[in-house]
Amino acid sequence: RCITRILGGSSTYPWPRIKEPPLLDDLLDENGKPLLIDGHVRGNPNPFIKENEFYMAGNEEFNSWGPRFPGDTGLVNIGPFIENAMDGIKQSEFHLFVQCSEHCHQRYWHGEDTHCGRHYVGVYRLSCDIDEFSSRVTFNSTGSTGFPPEHKIKIAKFYADRRANKDRLPGRFYDKAKASVGIEEWSKKSDKDKDILAEFQELVETNYTIHVAPVEYVRYDEKLYKALKDFGAYPVREGIEGRVSNLPDQLHQWT
Repeated sequence: RCITRILGGSSTYPWPRIKEPPLLDDLLDENGKPLLIDGHVRGNPNPFIKENEFYMAGNEEFNSWGPRFPGDTGLVNIGPFIENAMDGIKQSEFHLFVQCSEHCHQRYWHGEDTHCGRHYVGVYRLSCDIDEFSSRVTFNSTGSTGFPPEHKIKIAKFYADRRANKDRLPGRFYDKAKASVGIEEWSKKSDKDKDILAEFQELVETNYTIHVAPVEYVRYDEKLYKALKDFGAYPVREGIEGRVSNLPDQLHQWT
């Protein structure tokens, strides 16, 4: 809620391109008082993002190899850069948020009180030409060229949810899903779970693929972080109390 209200876009899309940057004049802080954003003058455009720019804030399963903290290196999905190139839009730098991991063995683990929240790691840019240095990550591969196993079912759920109001998958994917778990287990599944398992089989058949490329750290936007915090972003998951550090070198920029 806080990220999309400040930067715009939809929380259901991993890299929203902002057609109309939000107006910030009428924002209230968590105490119901006018939000005074450092560097923003009432009546002026949004200081954090411009028209047709994107930021990245997708779920962990779509960005499993990104920077873990401000200044860290990593890989990001090149989808938004391809979309920009097709539309003739040039954008070199972007705000990057990563979703904190749910389990301690995963890349974005920052403690049990933070999992599933968004962690602002700063402003980044591609560190190479995507035509020369992008890599393929495929659904059916293992190791460094494949998705982490625990993320595959989450990707299937994402696409099953998006398909909910559209055409249902062909029956052969449900047949494959039933065969993969067995008739007895299949009979215990809810309709939603069956849709997810069928979607999983479709991703296997098409060998769902994304392309990633390395990024490098540019700077940390302290004003954006402070605006998010003042607007009510939680330092940890909702319902759990915690402390927010404003210093990027302490690496606790929870939003």
